[in-house]
Amino acid sequence: MIEILYTSTAVTEDIDRDLKEILEISLSNNKHDEVTGILVHNESSYMQLLEGPEEKVEALFQRIQNDSRHTLVRVIWRHEISERSFDSWSMGYVNMAKVESKMLEGYEQYGGTNLNEIKKSEVESTGKSLLNILGKMLAMQEKEESS
Repeated sequence: MIEILYTSTAVTEDIDRDLKEILEISLSNNKHDEVTGILVHNESSYMQLLEGPEEKVEALFQRIQNDSRHTLVRVIWRHEISERSFDSWSMGYVNMAKVESKMLEGYEQYGGTNLNEIKKSEVESTGKSLLNILGKMLAMQEKEESS
């Protein structure tokens, strides 16, 4: 298995429509392809972690790179993994504008900025722990919604 973390910048003005399309397609295709991960959106930028079988993740990432809805796709890391971090979600989603600032303590550089402009070294050192925090936040939200 591998995981790929990348950032990109939205091209279109109708980001809400694009996100809806991306999430609907991701939920269906990723489940079928055994790909899991999380998509983080902030203003006009994205950060996404994909994980799963190497051939499936690589094929998906190739489609993402060719997707006209975003540009400036920048790989932060790509490496082999022995276990998934987001095995519960075919595609978890977080809108950073809706994340409480107290959840971002120590990760302020990710709030209120273009995710694609954050230094690669900063994302390499803090990105995975931020995604894990956001994943826990998603799990709490799902639990509250199902109660």
